[in-house]
This record gives sequence, structure tokens and C-alpha cells, in this order.
Amino acid sequence: MSYLAAVATAKGSAASGVQKNAVNAFVVGEKLSGRWSKHKGLWLPIWGSGNANAIDMVSRSSGTFAGGVTHQSNTIYFDGISGYFNTSKSLSSNGLTVSNMGFSFLTTGITTIDAPLLGVCNTASDQAYITSSGGSVLAAIGSTAWSVYQNYTTIIGAIVYTRNSSTSGVWAKCDDFGTTFSTDSNSSLGTIPNLNHFIGCENYIGIPTSFRNGTYGGYGMHLGMSQSDATAFVTAFATLWKSCTGTVFVA
Repeated sequence: MSYLAAVATAKGSAASGVQKNAVNAFVVGEKLSGRWSKHKGLWLPIWGSGNANAIDMVSRSSGTFAGGVTHQSNTIYFDGISGYFNTSKSLSSNGLTVSNMGFSFLTTGITTIDAPLLGVCNTASDQAYITSSGGSVLAAIGSTAWSVYQNYTTIIGAIVYTRNSSTSGVWAKCDDFGTTFSTDSNSSLGTIPNLNHFIGCENYIGIPTSFRNGTYGGYGMHLGMSQSDATAFVTAFATLWKSCTGTVFVA
């Protein structure tokens, strides 16, 4: 069953023609670029249905929402108290390592509280998550030094952090003003846990903790990408969401 067919079955109605065209164009583009095989999980929670929003575009398997989650039109909202999404996919068992990994997420507004946005932690040297602290977006991968993205007031747009080498990582962001990127020069150290990837909180040794409030329109996990692939993917991801929803990040 295709992704769109699975969504239609889960929500009880088919996607619109515009949405079908946008999804198909995105998938075809990712396949033609050679990136599709790198995606180990990709979710588009725009359907207003928990069952439909839980479906992985890549495998058509489903994760699980729990706690305070609102399935809105175009996005989902985590309440920052108990709401989160368990992707039911382990990072390390899907091939992600400290030098070959990537996370993506798309949001129309996450506030500046200091708490994880997504990811997992087993120990201080066995972890992979994105968080915020002191007004900066940060990535903690294994025991590698913190990778700092930028200062912000509210996070808005599609964002990717990826590593495809043992010596550096790439941040890429696409919003209504275009696509930008930055790099770090942190050496890969430590490991990535064999724990399920969580969204809206951190999976700490199998326990959801440090919940984060905010609205998400997409998120994913992938193998490492080059700078050019990361910027192309984050642009395509943002275009997919905007085309499917008929809206923009900042009204």
C-alpha cells in the first residue's frame, strides 16, 4: 500500500489532488537525487488524524502518540507536559552512527524554553538529540562537542542537522525567506543508542522526559547527507509542507 493510500485508510478520506501531487513530486525528487534511500523515517503530520499522522512515509509503519497531543489542521501540537510521539524506530538499528546520521523537523513555532525537541539519551556518551539552551538550538551526538545552530526567539521553518563524516556536521534551514546553512568542525565521538526516536521530548533510557511544547508539521531521521544534499532536502521538505497545506511558516 502506498503512503497516500495508507493515509486515506487511516483518516477515512483521500488526500486532495494538490496534496497528492505535492507528495508524489517530493518522493520522486528525493529518489531522483539519490537521497530517498537515506531516509529511515519521515512523518508528515498534517492530516488532522492521529492514525494518519503516525504513518511513516518511507515504510508505512506507524508510531504512537501519547499524552497531550492535538492533531490540528496542517500541524500537530505537543503540550509540553505529557505529549510526545514515539516513532517506534530505533536510531542505531536503522544504521545511524555518530558520523553517519541526520535529524529533520519542521515547525511553525517552538518557544525558547530549555528542553529537548527530539531524540534519545542513554548516557552522556551514548545519545543523539536536538535541544535548546540559553537561546540557542543545539545538537548532542554521542559524546561529540555540542553543535550550536543559532540564537532565536521562536524556532520557525524546516531544519536539518546531519553528519556524513567523522570531523564535521551541517545545519540547514528553510523558511519563508530562503535556505541557509552552517557547519561545525566537531570530531565524532561516542555512540548512538539503540532506543526509539521520540519527538516532542527526549527518550531517556526508554522513558519520555523533558517535554517540549510547540507545533510540528514534519520530522524525520536519515543517514548522513552532504551540505548540498542537506540544503536541497530541507528546501524540498519545506516545499512539501507548504504545498500540502497551502500556507506559509509566518502568516
